[in-house]
Amino acid sequence: MYRMVALFGLLVVMTSASSFAALPQGERETTVLVNRGSLDGAVRDWMILGAMPNPIMDPKPKTGPFRVGYDKDYLTSLGGEGKAKLSPTTTVTYSDEKGRPQLAKVHRLSIDTEGCLDFERVFAGADYKVAYAFSQIESDRDEVAYFLFGSDDSAKVWINGKLVHAIWTPGRTATPLNDAFEAHLRKGLNDVLVKVEDRSGEWKFILVRGTKIVDEEAYVDAWRHMGGLEERGGRLWPPIPDTDSGWMLFVDKGILNDALPRMHNITETLHQPVKYEGNPIFVPKPGEGAECGPGGYPHAFAAYGDTMYDEEEQIFKMWYVGVSNRLPLPCWTVRYATSKDGIHWDRPNLGMFEHKGSKDNNICLESLNKNVRLKGRTKTVTQMVHFFSGVIKDMDEPDPAKRYKSINLQAGIFDPETGNVVKEHTPAAIGTCTSPDGIHWTMNKEQTFVDEAFEFGIGDVMTLWHNRKRKKYVALIKGHAYDPGVTGDQGGIRRLQSISESGDFKNWTTPVVAVAPDDQDPDDMHVYGMMAFDYENMYLGLIMAYRANDDRKTIDVQLVSSRNGRRWRRAGDRETFIPLGELGSWDSGEIFPLRQPVAVGDELWFYYSAASGRRPHAPLLPGDPQRSHGALGLAKLPKGRFVSMDAGEEEGWLLTMPMKLKGNTLHLNANAAKGDILVEIRESVFHKADTREPQWDKQLGAPIPGFSRYDCNVMTTNGLDHVVTWRGKSDLSEIGDKEVMLKIIMRNAELYGFKID
Repeated sequence: MYRMVALFGLLVVMTSASSFAALPQGERETTVLVNRGSLDGAVRDWMILGAMPNPIMDPKPKTGPFRVGYDKDYLTSLGGEGKAKLSPTTTVTYSDEKGRPQLAKVHRLSIDTEGCLDFERVFAGADYKVAYAFSQIESDRDEVAYFLFGSDDSAKVWINGKLVHAIWTPGRTATPLNDAFEAHLRKGLNDVLVKVEDRSGEWKFILVRGTKIVDEEAYVDAWRHMGGLEERGGRLWPPIPDTDSGWMLFVDKGILNDALPRMHNITETLHQPVKYEGNPIFVPKPGEGAECGPGGYPHAFAAYGDTMYDEEEQIFKMWYVGVSNRLPLPCWTVRYATSKDGIHWDRPNLGMFEHKGSKDNNICLESLNKNVRLKGRTKTVTQMVHFFSGVIKDMDEPDPAKRYKSINLQAGIFDPETGNVVKEHTPAAIGTCTSPDGIHWTMNKEQTFVDEAFEFGIGDVMTLWHNRKRKKYVALIKGHAYDPGVTGDQGGIRRLQSISESGDFKNWTTPVVAVAPDDQDPDDMHVYGMMAFDYENMYLGLIMAYRANDDRKTIDVQLVSSRNGRRWRRAGDRETFIPLGELGSWDSGEIFPLRQPVAVGDELWFYYSAASGRRPHAPLLPGDPQRSHGALGLAKLPKGRFVSMDAGEEEGWLLTMPMKLKGNTLHLNANAAKGDILVEIRESVFHKADTREPQWDKQLGAPIPGFSRYDCNVMTTNGLDHVVTWRGKSDLSEIGDKEVMLKIIMRNAELYGFKID
């Protein structure tokens, strides 16, 4: 029975069976959900519990569900899945993949702007897990209600203890078009429990309630509207990737085919940028940072600053943090430097703030200056501007006085009337500031985030990122979460990365988890901070990987990637991207990446601040070097060469997902100087998808005439932008609008990415 739903202002089709294909097209009775362009039909607020293991059954069954989590009842201590009710204080004990006891607790979570409840917002980066969500639906009478339901991946739904819907799927994208069912609701509150398993990729569901109306025009082509999904062969599929949006890099293996064997004799390699032999390139002068005593912080320089190349002014710019002790507590200052070549730096004399009796310095912001400091939430406490992170030059800003933007941490430190230090600090907050030139800064009077917005308080590391593709300002903020399995300097509290977005730099979304340690990380791994940047057709980020149990308590850098700027995945099997230096060297203790790399010629320049010695969280031991003030370093990487897919002596190949070639020329970023690369363009043809494993609705067809491996001119060079030709011709226009797959055959070669223009 087909039913139509107007969801979020769109017209969509609903069926009362578990899938559209299961019903004869002649049944036309419809249901319309009138939402008036809002999310009124979606169940909004939930309590979630997880994330429990979901390994493959051993032995793996030949049919039906083959992962443990789908049928395993993790709620037996609550009376079982049919009787369980969750509350804010509910906890459940379970065993993780290593057999260790773990404690799951309840988190509150609301649906996103697409109507989905996204488990990744709490359990970021988790794969092969299951979780539960509990809510209540109110009805003014006993009735049979109609529901749309979508999940990624398999799911079960209980209403008032009765299993009303169960769907086993090898993998799909969650939309309200996935399934539909009906269930009895009693007058008053009705308990709803949803269980969703995840294998990899997204992990979410949506539940929408409808009302019954007859409409013979209900059966419309609405599938294609929801979430960019397309109807192909009677099923919903993710869209064919857009090939005209820049380089498609193998940092994200999502461009490889998931349906067919996607590679053979291919290995993945993360490539580290090469540190500049003249490092460190900028060292603080005496007086620019506090003396680092036994308890002093090593990164009194630059750890919370930023670097950029100003295209308009054709100059490199840097903001770095220094410390002076002119009050009982350290006074954080922001200093400004410039460079013509990005290596040799000048300190302009700004003459703005007095420091040690003189204004002859490059200070552009001092936290305790009366024109800078902010009034705290208590009457007698002044806020200290503490750190200064992620400076952006916003050329889209119509007000030239707000051309530059940044964020900063604030904390109450002293009573301005008495000068006494506050013993119990006011809750920390994050504020924003703007500037016409990057030198003269105005602090916004309203605090953007306060401490209470975070479960265990605001962390002291944050970065501002301008997501230009989505036209959003993004605050990347260190947060914390309870994790009974974590070890290190904070007991059961683990550091993670949260994000908040704003379209106007005034109103910000509630912070949600973006990157967090998981079961694949060591128990003492913390995500200490993160920076992010737009790169080609994706987003990349650098996270600070802190080892809290390490004798040295060190921080190095890992690479992460994202397609939407919200969900992030570790790249290169979580290997280190920017490593520490040798023990005792200037960058042997910790490395803090400074925002996005700067493109210089054919290279990406990554600036980072670093320090030697142990972090302040660890005591100095006999023979340890003293903690340093920190200094600025540089590491260089060829453009686009983050991760490569490699073949050795034996020929290997990889296969892309189906795509349409929106362009006339295929380019490769590859190194085949000691081997060879060939590209074959194959037609993708429809086939009936196997229900046992996630896969596309296409299978590999024959080579397009004239574009087989035997027509391809072999590549035997090392090039960042190699144009592929077939019998001397590079023009792809004759392929037209056909859906194709690229089969790239290699020997002794490295492939980093491809683009079509």
